[in-house]
Amino acid sequence: MVPTLIAFDFDKTLAYFAGTERVEDLLVNLGFGDLEALNIYQQVKATGFSFGKIIDCVKERMLRRNCPFDQSDQLDFAEDLDFWLSTHLRLYEDAEDLLSWLDRWSTPWAIVTFGDKDYQKQKIQQLHLKPMEICHTASIGAKTEPLLELVAKYGRPIFFVDDNPEELQPVTGNRSGNIVPFLIDRCDRQNPPKQFCVLSSLSEIKDFC
Repeated sequence: MVPTLIAFDFDKTLAYFAGTERVEDLLVNLGFGDLEALNIYQQVKATGFSFGKIIDCVKERMLRRNCPFDQSDQLDFAEDLDFWLSTHLRLYEDAEDLLSWLDRWSTPWAIVTFGDKDYQKQKIQQLHLKPMEICHTASIGAKTEPLLELVAKYGRPIFFVDDNPEELQPVTGNRSGNIVPFLIDRCDRQNPPKQFCVLSSLSEIKDFC
């Protein structure tokens, strides 16, 4: 079965954060305690994490404390966030191998990702990735519609790879031969879901093309 296009989730499918430093650690550096830093991060993440949102949240918290957090402070914090992203975001080795292989064979590929549109775009650009299409969803489990739009544009079937079974389940229920779902196992599951074709490496996709 030769796909017309392969669509990938982004986070924990193509890319991951290396190292031990977290965004919360940057918040601690601003003077927040560990629990408040975690609370700020989770509050922002719940609505789709982005640097702009976390800067706004920090500004609000600082105002409550009557602490200065002026334009200069915000720019400094933005620079810290940019540096953190540039030094911690990594492309999986098997993703680099597969994407290079797809490009050599002129096989179209896309990214269908959940999260804040600007932040996801920033991460994709940080890794110098150049997919044919980038689609964003605002909630978990909402990738079927953009995938079907890709089917309409590129033809059937397309492959879709994600690390989250919650994203794949709706696709499986609506695929009708248009979308072939694959679960990339990044956490060595003892009992991976049986309804998906499970990959231990993205390079295994080559065997299906």
